[in-house]
Amino acid sequence: MRATLTGLVVLLILSSPALREPVAAAPPPGAGQCRVEVSPLAFGTYQVFALSDTVAVGRLAYRCTASVPVRIALSYGTSGPKLKGNSSEADYAICLDPACTALWGDGSGATQTYFDPSPPTNRPVTVYLYGRVPALQDLAAGAYHAMVVATITW
Repeated sequence: MRATLTGLVVLLILSSPALREPVAAAPPPGAGQCRVEVSPLAFGTYQVFALSDTVAVGRLAYRCTASVPVRIALSYGTSGPKLKGNSSEADYAICLDPACTALWGDGSGATQTYFDPSPPTNRPVTVYLYGRVPALQDLAAGAYHAMVVATITW
């Protein structure tokens, strides 16, 4: 049996300490700006009886006009990291490292945030999202998806 785990959407919220709220307009002069691009994290086809986890890699790239500390937190919503299908849910994780030893989240519980204390000015920084769906989950066939909110603070 196969389940296609696709459509993992990462929604970005950009914020600056100078604004104290999500960026909806240009920040004040001298506050620095960051531009962000995200590629989706798509797991492809999940084999229910496979003994190994299904993994995927996405990327998030940012470029800031000033060398200010950058923090990226992920939020999974009220049900935690679950890919939702028509009749079932799949557990998954997004990690800061390929071995998935550091769960990426908002810093609560066992999760950590991404932090770059001094990114280069006007040069892109690429951060990888290492996704993992544990093996041997009893999933119904169909498409699964989730929305993750990435809050980027500088």
